[in-house]
Amino acid sequence: MDTHHEPSAGALPAARALLSITQDRHRDMTNLVRGLPGQGLRWVPADGTSTLAGLTLHILDVERYLTALVTGEDIGWTGELGTRIHETAAEHELVAAIEARDEELREAIARLDADRWSSLAGDLLEDLDHVAVHLGQMQLTRNLYEAAHPEAAGAYEHWR
Repeated sequence: MDTHHEPSAGALPAARALLSITQDRHRDMTNLVRGLPGQGLRWVPADGTSTLAGLTLHILDVERYLTALVTGEDIGWTGELGTRIHETAAEHELVAAIEARDEELREAIARLDADRWSSLAGDLLEDLDHVAVHLGQMQLTRNLYEAAHPEAAGAYEHWR
């Protein structure tokens, strides 16, 4: 994901910040899932931990909820714990899903006005914080996978 979209000049400063944060996260998520064999996307560092694929799908599901919050769409999401965390997907499916969610979230955030921001800011920030924790889990899982599988090492670098 090499595209960086600038919000419209009239977008709220908070909306511009949200867009920047989510786009940076999506670039990092894409880098985290690229270059691994399928087993790497399904690998867990210990019993009871999550895979890169599951963490990616969970983050995207939380972001789907955030998009719905911003647009006012009722998607019937109840906030159940760990949605999609045990699912898996191939690299190309994950990258396509990240790119699609990036575009959807970008379009929704671009329409965020001051009144809507005032009513949603707490929920949006809380869920973005939740997502940040999972991004850290993804980074650690990728690093641990590379440590356990030296033949796969070296492909991921944070902030690239």
